[in-house]
Amino acid sequence: MLLSMEVKVIACVSSSEEAMSLNQIQSPLLRMVDLSSTKSVVDVCLQETGGLGVGVVLDNGVAPSYAISDFIVESASLKRELEEDACSSANKHMATKYQIISCLATGGHWVTLQPDLQLDPPEAILMHLRGASLHFLFPGVWSLSGREQGVLLGALQDLMTTGLL
Repeated sequence: MLLSMEVKVIACVSSSEEAMSLNQIQSPLLRMVDLSSTKSVVDVCLQETGGLGVGVVLDNGVAPSYAISDFIVESASLKRELEEDACSSANKHMATKYQIISCLATGGHWVTLQPDLQLDPPEAILMHLRGASLHFLFPGVWSLSGREQGVLLGALQDLMTTGLL
């Protein structure tokens, strides 16, 4: 399906296991970016698209874009919990909301798996100025809607016949 639509995919990986699983696809339309060796996802996306930005960003969550020094935290345990969350290895290679918005082209779509994502006013203004939209992906919804399930099954069938999956 991707080959017939000539969709170029820029996939970001943060571990060697992720890179090995993506290497099995072997598609000329796939560009893999290793986040552990790349300084900026934004630079890679803009370089790959000639400065126009990407049409769709699908993320698996975003890194917190706050610093502990931004808050007055009196509870030592809460402060420690916030510091651990901000420095966790899971967040180490995740993009921030601003970085994802900066990757979007005019009229781009941001699809996130993070159910509690909240845009601050400056981020909402950037999305508005780009004419971009934010979508929440809930994997369970495919089983709730018969029409959408048919679309998903058709796409999966196309991927299976082309050997991409």
